[in-house]
Amino acid sequence: MYRVSEYNIYLKMKKEPDKNLIIQGIRGSFDVVDDSIVEILKKAEKDKEALNSLSKENIEILEKRGYITKSTFAGNN
Repeated sequence: MYRVSEYNIYLKMKKEPDKNLIIQGIRGSFDVVDDSIVEILKKAEKDKEALNSLSKENIEILEKRGYITKSTFAGNN
């Protein structure tokens, strides 16, 4: 099961109010995404099941870029 990376940073875009810059602090990935993606990721920080509302394509991209992962927390190995 996927979980949201604790190293994600979300920044609201000033010139595009329905967009956010998402930064993955460990990998250095950064992307502009819709509010809906950020809302799902933030909700999934507390409830992993929220990720089920993402499309397969979005899941694949978010995993590839490091925003979601199947890895466990470092302290939980």
